[in-house]
Amino acid sequence: MWKKRSTWSNILFLALLIAMVLPTSRMFIQSNLLRLTLRAPSESSDSMQLIASDLNYAFRNQNGDIVKLGDLDDKPVLLNYWATWCAPCVAEMPSIQKLYDDYKDKVHFVLISNEESEKTLQFIEKKGYSFPLSTGIMGTPEKLSSSSIPATFILSKKGKILVSEIGANNWNHRKIRAILDKDIRS
Repeated sequence: MWKKRSTWSNILFLALLIAMVLPTSRMFIQSNLLRLTLRAPSESSDSMQLIASDLNYAFRNQNGDIVKLGDLDDKPVLLNYWATWCAPCVAEMPSIQKLYDDYKDKVHFVLISNEESEKTLQFIEKKGYSFPLSTGIMGTPEKLSSSSIPATFILSKKGKILVSEIGANNWNHRKIRAILDKDIRS
């Protein structure tokens, strides 16, 4: 009996190992395993205020329009840097979509990838996501930059960084909703 279980576990381990070698199945496995461990982001303890030069940060939205961060001062902003090849980015996307479904009229969603627009559009269409995509067109302000992705920032209407997180997170968590609701009401 013990040998039989050992044989099946070896077969399962071997199948998982082979699946991890194949690029298409590797992304699927990694992102789904990561999704199981997503945590709630936390509010920044020392909210940094963005200055005028930070607010001049510009990006191109999905319609091809150039938008400056400072133009988005009527609502909170969820700013996310991501890529289609990044398993942690892919893992957190469903939570961003759920948040977008409920807050799309109350929050500016700025999801920036430096990949080809066509590639990112195909990716979100394939996944069934409807949040807007953007492309960075100038240097990222130091306060909003990261050498790792995903990197996500929640900015208040007054230009304060309320949340700053590197890595995959559950963006649909009640803590994030409370932070957004508080800023929306202010």
